[in-house]
Amino acid sequence: MTVEEILTAKEGEKYYQRAGLSGRYTRLKGLTDDASKELLCQHMRNESNRGLRLTEFSQVLPSYSTRKIQRLLNALKSDGKVSV
Repeated sequence: MTVEEILTAKEGEKYYQRAGLSGRYTRLKGLTDDASKELLCQHMRNESNRGLRLTEFSQVLPSYSTRKIQRLLNALKSDGKVSV
């Protein structure tokens, strides 16, 4: 078992901060859904709201499954921020 697995989430965050690795902690923890949705919105704004394919969104969030990206896009649609 690694040190990261032994520590609780809060202790883990403090451990990385003390070690000067807070960026690594954030990367390992991952993005929140809100941050992911903002990245998708930013990509759509940069592309002037032209019709985008799902593969392009997969490039924005490469570690996410197609289903996860679709769920985020549907949430943006429900919020009235995009039309899918």
